[in-house]
Amino acid sequence: MKKLRPRGISSWPLEKRFWRSVDKSGDCWLWTAALWPNGYGRVCVNGRTVGSHRVAYELTYGPIPHGLFVCHKCDVPACVNPDHLFLGSNTDNVRDMWRKGRGKGLDPHNGKLTTEQRRIAVARVAAGESKTDVGRDLGVSRQAIHHLVKAGIYG
Repeated sequence: MKKLRPRGISSWPLEKRFWRSVDKSGDCWLWTAALWPNGYGRVCVNGRTVGSHRVAYELTYGPIPHGLFVCHKCDVPACVNPDHLFLGSNTDNVRDMWRKGRGKGLDPHNGKLTTEQRRIAVARVAAGESKTDVGRDLGVSRQAIHHLVKAGIYG
């Protein structure tokens, strides 16, 4: 007769596995399992590692539409409280980050570029100059100029 092995946690339904790794003792529900270096939780779902905040959102509200981000109202990366999560585009996410003072490099209130430099950069790109050239002239990366133009934050 074949000996049956006890089934491990990995065989539990996702919802049960997920919520057992959450500390709900505070306003922010903190992910207590694996974290990425940036502080966001991570969990394996169907062989893929995904953000725990995304899983919390989907378990509570359903699928996340393609191209949207799950953003935090509380700005606590390990938080998975569904009441603290909202959907937004990349632009929404960047604007939210800057509005809360978490942006780096191009933060309108604490960045490398002044308000006037940001306006000039956007105007130069709109006039057809490459983001690489504009970034080089201003001492920032092409990617920084790209995000500045896309987010539409100048001052």
